[in-house]
Amino acid sequence: MDQYVGPAQLEWWANPSTCLATFDVTVALDPAAAEHATIGTGRVLLDADAEAEAFAWLCDLDPVFLLCIPDGPEATVILQPASDQQNFTISHYEGPPEREITATCTPTP
Repeated sequence: MDQYVGPAQLEWWANPSTCLATFDVTVALDPAAAEHATIGTGRVLLDADAEAEAFAWLCDLDPVFLLCIPDGPEATVILQPASDQQNFTISHYEGPPEREITATCTPTP
């Protein structure tokens, strides 16, 4: 992956056949200048509070996303959200393609 600054999309896959969510983002990537595996930064473009909540929940559940650049390569990455939950750093993901995730849903009364 070469240097890139511009729009992209993050996809969160529940399994190999189910994309649970997509988020429009802007990113600045420079894989060649990576320090400690960090390859860039980004900001998620959210339209509503519900989207912000979903993005934060998915990052907490498993911060591994598929980063899709228009007319470019796709890369599996790990996000490290900032405290504002919109900005993040991006690192290479080098783990197994499938991971077990455990989540508990508590219904509200």
